[in-house]
Amino acid sequence: MQIKRILLVVLISIFIHNMYGTTSTLTFLNRILVNNEINTDKNYKRLSEGTILLPDNPSNYAIYEKLEANIRGLESIIRNNGDMISYYQTADGYLWEITELLQHIRELLLKKSNAIYSPEDREYIDSEINQYYDQIIYSLKNSEFNTKKIFKDLFTDKTITGQLHDKKYYQVSNVD
Repeated sequence: MQIKRILLVVLISIFIHNMYGTTSTLTFLNRILVNNEINTDKNYKRLSEGTILLPDNPSNYAIYEKLEANIRGLESIIRNNGDMISYYQTADGYLWEITELLQHIRELLLKKSNAIYSPEDREYIDSEINQYYDQIIYSLKNSEFNTKKIFKDLFTDKTITGQLHDKKYYQVSNVD
């Protein structure tokens, strides 16, 4: 197709040259070159904007703009979902750390329930349990994602904060 077009231009330029002279041929070829540059620029612009399939009329362009807005909205939703996944993974990491601390507390409570330990040893175990407990409270209060506290709502519930501050969490009678 391109070769036929080039041959046609060459034949037309030879015909014009023979009829009107060199100046008209150059003018004709220059006009063809300018038109090709304009069409190339227009096609390049349409291709880069993604409007290559749309005819140049306002209704189709309005549809194109609406679809573009929908695509931008979907891209925003995808980014937000990625952020939420990261948020929950971060919260899960903190909860895993707290679970590990609770496991240590459980092991210490089982040790404390053993009759071979003296009262002094049990006080040391209580001290260690309190340290683990303080670490759990510290982790809950300071866990954050993008400067947003993850478990801040936990400390607004009076029932939960009451249980945390009463320190009834490690009584041997409550251990399964």
